[in-house]
Amino acid sequence: MPSVGQELLDSLYARVAASEKLAAILDGSFKFLLQGNGGGVWVFQGGESPSLQSGSLQSGKGEADCTITCSVSVLAGIIDGVVNPQVAYLEQDLVVEGDPTMALRLVNLWDA
Repeated sequence: MPSVGQELLDSLYARVAASEKLAAILDGSFKFLLQGNGGGVWVFQGGESPSLQSGSLQSGKGEADCTITCSVSVLAGIIDGVVNPQVAYLEQDLVVEGDPTMALRLVNLWDA
């Protein structure tokens, strides 16, 4: 049975894989470090051939243009529209490392 984090990232990946426009907007790599129960590490690659790979939180596998760190519950809230990603960022519930402009592109996922 997949973890909650896996299910969340799978749902986002499905949105990107179904839309060439969205895949092009998200051209680059994103590492999601999800903390808490059901968390883990996932590296998403956008562009012409989107992909999603999982790793272990301990190994932190995969380099990325942008790394997003948050709890599973924060990501779930963002996806469900209950948590505003900008507020989560300002309250440091969501941490962005690397290219911050890449993180801004993720807004397209929440609106998809």
